[in-house]
Amino acid sequence: MNQHSGNSALIAEGTNGKNVKYHERLLPGIYVWLLITFMTISLGIAYGYVYGRSFGIILGGLSTGLTFLFTYKTSPIIQIDDLVVQVGNARIPIKYVGTPKLLDQQQTVASRRAHTHRDAYLVLRAAIKESVLFEVTDLEDPHPYWHFSSRQPNQVVEILKEINN
Repeated sequence: MNQHSGNSALIAEGTNGKNVKYHERLLPGIYVWLLITFMTISLGIAYGYVYGRSFGIILGGLSTGLTFLFTYKTSPIIQIDDLVVQVGNARIPIKYVGTPKLLDQQQTVASRRAHTHRDAYLVLRAAIKESVLFEVTDLEDPHPYWHFSSRQPNQVVEILKEINN
């Protein structure tokens, strides 16, 4: 059991907080959506040529819809509440989040290319230019830091700083 700083109640590991302060889904950029549309409609046209127009339209529409749904549902989520930071499938209690840093486009690219620690937890998306990085203060955690893309990195950093104080 962990104890959240500022809260005298014991909190079980894996418990989310009740007050969500930030939520973002890291959806792909427009070019990925266009590629999905082109590929699945091409599939419908190809099968429609062989099996008939109606079959092609149904297959094209169904495959486009299912691929869009799959892409949406598998896109990583960033969520910060009063107890936990979650990025993708990983979660870390707020008390182990070090000072967050906002990385602009050049810093994000540099960090991605040359400065990445092999044990760092990374959730980076090429279509999202800015990112957030924070050190993990838990000495038993195998990840020295988390580095993740965000479309609202200023807001993420501000919320993390506010919660840590």
